[in-house]
Amino acid sequence: MDVLFIILGSLALILIIAFVILMFNFGKIFCEGTLHLRNPKRKQRKPKKASKNPPPQKVDPVEKDRERIEELRAAGEKWLESMNPELVYIKSFDGLKLGAEFIPSKIESSKKTFIGVHGYTANGHSDFGVVGQLFYEMGYNLLLVSQRAHRYSEGEYVTFGVYERFDCLNWIKYINERIGEDGTIFLHGVSMGGATVTMTIGFPELPSSVKGCISDCALTSGGDMFRMTAKNILKNTPARFIPLKVISFFCNLYCKIKLGCGMDDYSTVEAVKNTKVPLLVIHGDKDDCVPLWMGQKNYDECVSEKEILILEGSGHAVNYQFAPEICREKIKAFVEKYE
Repeated sequence: MDVLFIILGSLALILIIAFVILMFNFGKIFCEGTLHLRNPKRKQRKPKKASKNPPPQKVDPVEKDRERIEELRAAGEKWLESMNPELVYIKSFDGLKLGAEFIPSKIESSKKTFIGVHGYTANGHSDFGVVGQLFYEMGYNLLLVSQRAHRYSEGEYVTFGVYERFDCLNWIKYINERIGEDGTIFLHGVSMGGATVTMTIGFPELPSSVKGCISDCALTSGGDMFRMTAKNILKNTPARFIPLKVISFFCNLYCKIKLGCGMDDYSTVEAVKNTKVPLLVIHGDKDDCVPLWMGQKNYDECVSEKEILILEGSGHAVNYQFAPEICREKIKAFVEKYE
């Protein structure tokens, strides 16, 4: 009997260890595959061979408007390039050299600044070439931030706003030093950038020069994105029976060990519950990357003055290009109300 108990106990221990290793690897796959943007292995991946029975292609919710959207985006990028932006740099709290492009206002000595924070794997030109023109017309300086691990900034990993919010706060301080603390700043972020700026307005020490925040298709947290993605990936596998909270725990554990922070360490919801900055939420109801419920939750939980614009038929990170006149009117009214 004692031998049987020893055998069973040993098997149970082996299973537990195997389970922990499996869960830890889930965390590693997420961290290295999603957060490690400058991972050289990304470039080494070979294209998959065509399947004899390929799965049905995902329908693009804005396919019928895609050509118009891309033309508008390209025109915006061309305009930004024609403005010959000045490259400026700061240091992050963890020692990274962070870059941004600065375009001075058409009004000399303007004290008004637009800070644009792009989305995951995007850049300031692709996300703000169009909306940047609106702010420029309104007499704003433009600061187009390169988030860590993107374009002009150092870094290997992103953290979906957990660390990036500190970077955004430092860019606000940079503008205050350059323009003056009595200036006017509006934050505008798209997708992951939307999460960054929304998390930033949760700082109790946020400078009073920040007058408003525009949160475009912002995710609520890296943890929420991981759980949503994991649920979709695992739904037809035996792993679907493992509670997402368990998988998420090990994902956060790996991230904490590797990066020093977990994806649930902070969220936009926590930020908007502790802010005085007016918030404008913009989201498309056909967003299949960051679902509408995330934008709605950011709006619902916000305790400061708030507005929301839900665009029927719009997908992910294309809201301004999808409905330029509607967005232009809404953003302009929001800025004029709080500047």
